[in-house]
Amino acid sequence: MEVLNNLFETFKEKAKAIWAEQMESELVIRLKERFEELPPIGQRGVVFGAIGIVIIVVLWWPVSNLMDASDLNQRFEERRQLLKELLQIQRDSASGDVVPLSPPPTALKVQLDQKIAQAGIKPEQVKESNELPPKNINGAQEQGLRYRLEHLTVRQAVDLGYEMEHTDPSLKLVGLDVVGNDPDPHFYEVAYKLVNYAPKIASAGGGEGIIDTIKKNEKTNGSKTQ
Repeated sequence: MEVLNNLFETFKEKAKAIWAEQMESELVIRLKERFEELPPIGQRGVVFGAIGIVIIVVLWWPVSNLMDASDLNQRFEERRQLLKELLQIQRDSASGDVVPLSPPPTALKVQLDQKIAQAGIKPEQVKESNELPPKNINGAQEQGLRYRLEHLTVRQAVDLGYEMEHTDPSLKLVGLDVVGNDPDPHFYEVAYKLVNYAPKIASAGGGEGIIDTIKKNEKTNGSKTQ
């Protein structure tokens, strides 16, 4: 305790010496003269301004730390709420029924061919019956078939499109092109595009769960910022 008192006294003496030295410097003397030359209102303004600067300097550090702490706390609460929602989604998905995957359109081709035959379409009228190359659409794989039939009436084209689309709930008719290439103006060449979508949930996280993916992303982002 005595050592601390001695250090404190030594610090006070050095501070007083430095203060006295500064007060006797040419710059301080000039500032004093300028201050004394000011009218009373100007002197009060200078005093209040100096006090304001001192207050700002003293309060700046705790206020800035308080603002930083508030920002960090807000981000922590947002991430915690997001994590809660993700955990709830994971629990709901684990406890819910498993959604069956959509069959590829090629697996439905036999049924589609049967519906074409049932509509009275002859084999020679089928000019194209091909599988479409898969596409990635917003994280899902689009897979489909294309049929091109000739010598159909408008009523046949519409009725057959309805029947083909209702072969399976996952199947959607996304293209119906009608072209008047037939010599008879009452008949048309019709192209159908039927697709469905297969989700790619597993590939997004490398076969891992939602929380594993989040942790991996946090580690990756953390290593980049270091």
